[in-house]
Parts: sequence; structure tokens; C-alpha cells
Amino acid sequence: MESRNAAGERVLLEVAKQFAATLQLSRLVPMVLDRVVTLLRAERALFALLDARGEIEHAVTHNLPWEGPPAPLPVSQSVLADVMRDRDVVIRTSTMFPDASITESMRSFGLQLIVCVPVTVRGALVGLLYVDSTATGGDEARMQTETLRAIGTLVGVAVDNARLFEELRYRRDLLAWMMHDLRNHMTITRANAEFILEDPEGSAVECATEVRSATDYATRMTDWALMLDRLEGDVSREQPKSVDLAALLEQCARAHGSLARRRNIRLRVVVEGELPMLESFEERLVVVLDNLLFNAVKFGRPNTVVTVRARLRRDAGVAPFAAQSARRGMTVFLRSSPMLPSDDSGFVEVSVHNVGEAPSPELRERLFLRRARGEGPRSSHGLGLAIAYDCVRSLGGHIWLEPPADDLVVFAFTVPVRGVV
Repeated sequence: MESRNAAGERVLLEVAKQFAATLQLSRLVPMVLDRVVTLLRAERALFALLDARGEIEHAVTHNLPWEGPPAPLPVSQSVLADVMRDRDVVIRTSTMFPDASITESMRSFGLQLIVCVPVTVRGALVGLLYVDSTATGGDEARMQTETLRAIGTLVGVAVDNARLFEELRYRRDLLAWMMHDLRNHMTITRANAEFILEDPEGSAVECATEVRSATDYATRMTDWALMLDRLEGDVSREQPKSVDLAALLEQCARAHGSLARRRNIRLRVVVEGELPMLESFEERLVVVLDNLLFNAVKFGRPNTVVTVRARLRRDAGVAPFAAQSARRGMTVFLRSSPMLPSDDSGFVEVSVHNVGEAPSPELRERLFLRRARGEGPRSSHGLGLAIAYDCVRSLGGHIWLEPPADDLVVFAFTVPVRGVV
């Protein structure tokens, strides 16, 4: 029979091997919980990840029913508080300490044993590893205290590595988004310059106005990107502001006017009914509109019309494909929880219609994924729709491609009229 020391060393080695093999907490943590439960002959376990304020932001459970936030974790809150205060392993049994809160907690859940291990990174508490049992006492846990501390340290390093990896991915996506967005507006600026050179008298004032608009936009987006970078993950510090969507649609259409004229495409904006002021993030709305309009003009058939429509609706519209919601295209706009409707004002739907060739069925399935691109010399690099997808999701809405109808290609998205973060 395997000795207690050998069992602890084996579990620690297994955790270390898994730690070396992956940066994904979603793979590492369930394995750790399973091994610790087996080691302590326990039944239930969880790993709680803490945010910068020391509050539980996410939890992975093992044989422990929990509906997720805002429901409280069905564990001993006093033990969690002790570990967060003392930063050391806490072991409680049903026969220890006549403390009323501990006795009541263990009585409520029918527990004989509670073990909680701090998960730290460079002295900072980043998580809690919790195990309990209705059948066994604390002898096994006390024998494995040092092993549990070592596992907590390994999990802490894994959390740190995962966060660093996510930060690197975020910065990569931020740079890719900036380059993609600036490239669009460099194309618009070039089209205006060509108009001025071809017709220096007739087009100069209008084109210069659009050049200024494009450069102003690029400057705002650069400033905003730098601000996102400085926030270091706490996008929740941003607050939604009032947005005149009808005026914003006209502004975005004008910004693409010169590019549309070069392709003999006419732009028009149609607002159905009266739109209320939105409570949202104007910069993110501009990012979505800019990408959809740029694609509509780029892929639209010459001598046709690109139409932008806006209307109110009660629901958020068509949900994305399952594969698309599971695999995000970018991370720039998902640094915090998505916005939620603050009341029953409903949603506003914006759709961009152009005449041209619709994406193939194969491409439609991965249209909003990073680097999904079609065939042909004018195919995109697969960033614009991925950016728009995650941006719309962060605004609390959906984005989709309408089913093909003749030669009409329609992209649509929704955002709540009154959104809160």
C-alpha cells in the first residue's frame, strides 16, 4: 500500500507535470481538484480565483453544485475568511474548536473536514483551493499540509503564467486592431488625395473635410487604444455616455464617402422612426460601423447603393454560432464583463446592406473568427469582423450575417438602448 508521503509526492509530481505542459487553467485546475480530493479522501472541492479587490471572480468546482455568481459558494465562509486573513493552510474538523460559526457551518453542510489552501503569487493572494468531506477526519490533511502548500504555490505560478499569457495576447490583439483600423483610414485618406489630384478645384473642400475627419478618427482611436493599454485589464473603469446614433451613422457614412465614390457606390442612411439617445460607448460603436461600412464598400458591386438602416427592437437579435461564441476573435474588447440592459428600453438594430457576392457557406461558419478570410484578390485579412464581433459582444449585443437573398449581403448588429457595465 502506498505510504502517505509517497502519495503526496506522487500528486505533487503529477501537478508539476501538468503545470509544465499547459498554460490553460481550464485544463490544470480540474486535474488539481481531482488529485487533491483523492489524496485527502475527500468528496468536494473548488478553486476560487480572486480579483484585484480580493473578491471571488470565478470558481471551478468538483462534485460541488453551484449555479455561479451571484449565488454564494456553498462552503464555509468563515474558513475562506481565515485563509484570506492569515495566508496559510486552514484545517477544520467537526471536533475542533467550539466556535459557533464554524460549528454551524459544518453542521449545515454535514461536514467532518474542511481544508482551505491559499494560492499566492509573489506574496499576493490570487486564489483559494478548498476541499471538504462528510466522511473523513483531518489526519490525512494534517499529514499532507506541506504537500498542500506546495500545490498552492504551483497553482499560483500557473495563475500568474496564464494571466501573463492573456496579457500578451491582449497586447498582440490591441496592436493588430490598431494597425487594421489605421489601414482602413489610410485607404480613405488616399482615396481623398486621389480625388483632389484628379479634380483640384471641384473636390478639394469636400475631400479635405473627409481627410480631416479620417485623421481625427485615427487620432481618437490611437488615444483610446493607449488608454485601454494603460487600464491594464480594468476596462470597467470606463463608463457609458449618451450617444446620438442617428448623427453617428451619418458621420460614419460621410467618412467613407470618397472611397465609395471611387467605386461608383452611393451611401445612404435610413432611420426607421425616432431613435432615442443611447447609453453606450461611442468609440466601440464607431469601430463596428467602420469595419462593416468599409467591407460593404470594398466588396460592394460598382454602380450600386450601400444602405445603413437603424431601428428599435425588443430583443438582442440573432445569437452567434456556437463555435464563434466559444472561440473569440480578439481580446481587446473583452477585458471586463459585457454590458447589460439597464431597463426595458430594448435594443437598437443597425444593418449594413450592399449588393455583391455573399460569403460561401463554409466561410459563413467561421466568419467572425480571427483570420477567417475568403478567396480572391480582394479578400480581407480576417481581422475586421473578428474585431466587430468582440466589440459588439462587449456592448451587450449580437452581430450576424443575414441569410443570403439574391445578391444582397446584410450584416446586422444590436446594442441595448440603455446599457450598464
